[in-house]
Amino acid sequence: MNHRIAPPQPFAPVDSTETATALARGSAWAFWIWAAVGLMQAGLIWFQGDAAHQDVRGATTGFMIFFAGFAAVLGWMQHRKPNRILPVFGLAWALYELS
Repeated sequence: MNHRIAPPQPFAPVDSTETATALARGSAWAFWIWAAVGLMQAGLIWFQGDAAHQDVRGATTGFMIFFAGFAAVLGWMQHRKPNRILPVFGLAWALYELS
């Protein structure tokens, strides 16, 4: 048999409950890592911010902390009650941030 490794697709059918649970847990970890990176970026803005932009430093840091908290809550929701909506939302959110 030829078993190829293929990346999981959000709309593909899942063959077992164990696979679905593992994929949902991976999605939850992705949200938590995203939250941690957001907090690190907020720290960089706060501590390494330019002196000329002191007026927007607090607002930008607060905005990033809010979205890091939002990502952490989404990870908790995905861990507690797995579904397909949150990973698709996370993908759309990531594509928006890249644009």
